Amino acid sequence: MEEIRKILLEEKEKIGVEIKSKQLNLSDIERDVGDEVDNSMVEQERELNLLLQDREKQHLEAIEEALQRIETGEYGFCDECGDQIDQKRLMVIPLAQLCITCQQNEERLGNINSFSRLPQQTYSMRDD
Repeated sequence: MEEIRKILLEEKEKIGVEIKSKQLNLSDIERDVGDEVDNSMVEQERELNLLLQDREKQHLEAIEEALQRIETGEYGFCDECGDQIDQKRLMVIPLAQLCITCQQNEERLGNINSFSRLPQQTYSMRDD
């Protein structure tokens, strides 16, 4: 478990740095002034950065939850069937909350994507 905990802590730090970098980038983008085309492109870039930042925050929350589960001894057990998740699976996908069988069943049913247990979301960039 200590090796997985270390992986999660490293990923947490990396995401924290990325979030701060994107926040600085957003403030730089908002300071640039240009014509309407430039403003439109800046707005699209800003929206994309916000969407990516939101995704990173969700990932960070999932890491925090996994770390908490390690501390309480609940980490490594399938949320669906309660069986222990294979150690090799956890080394590859430390945020896995389902054993491989339950994960495959969920994917087959279309309830979740293969990356996480979060419902699939679609984002579109529209001019409203």
